[in-house]
Amino acid sequence: MTKAQFERAQKQKIYRFDGYPTKNTFNGKTAKLNMKDHYARTFRTRLREVLAENRPNAAGKYSTFGFGCGTSGCIEAGAIDNTTGTPIQLGDLLLGCGDIDEDGDFRSDPKSNLVIASGCLEGHLQDKDGSEQFGHHYFLIDKGKFKHLRSVRVKR
Repeated sequence: MTKAQFERAQKQKIYRFDGYPTKNTFNGKTAKLNMKDHYARTFRTRLREVLAENRPNAAGKYSTFGFGCGTSGCIEAGAIDNTTGTPIQLGDLLLGCGDIDEDGDFRSDPKSNLVIASGCLEGHLQDKDGSEQFGHHYFLIDKGKFKHLRSVRVKR
């Protein structure tokens, strides 16, 4: 994605997958999980399964994942670079939360750098009490990291 494409998409404030195209395309053999990474060592079994079962579905070379994090409706969300085997963590996403009946989700597109997480995401959209609120969270996968673009609260 060029700087001009990024700036044009940001000005529109409409976060669509086609607004953040990727230059990456990966069709080769998936790398083994990068065990030098602390996060990879912590969740090695789950992350190896992601690499074994999935083809890139985000930013041309990443496989996104979401697996239970120990509480009801909570998933550990992120992506793994299929070329290096290095995971990047988005965080704990609570799918059903706040004062809304909508269920959350985690969406991506293989031809786009944009990733959309819906639900309560730690550190985003807190109310006055510090409680997490339900919203749509827009991220760009850029240089092996999730770059937060915007979070929009969803109200009933």
